[in-house]
Amino acid sequence: MAGSSISVSYDELQGAAARLESQKQTIIGELDRARSQIAELVSGGFVTQHASGKFNTATEQFVTGSQRAMEGLADLGQYLRQTASALQQVDQELASRIG
Repeated sequence: MAGSSISVSYDELQGAAARLESQKQTIIGELDRARSQIAELVSGGFVTQHASGKFNTATEQFVTGSQRAMEGLADLGQYLRQTASALQQVDQELASRIG
């Protein structure tokens, strides 16, 4: 591959991984707060025979699904950490074979 190159900043990869994991925790925290607010609402300010219960169920499904989706951020972060580690090891191994 003429003209191809590689440029890697291990610190940038590690930093991005940490930010993704932090963002995951932030989003999960916000989802939990939303869940609590809805639970309070359907137990006091929005109580009907049918609609409030269905609304609460829909909220639970949304929050649970969203939390599962946020695990993808952790997976992306883990990938970046593993990539940084693997590239660093390859670089060190190549360097050790020189002279």
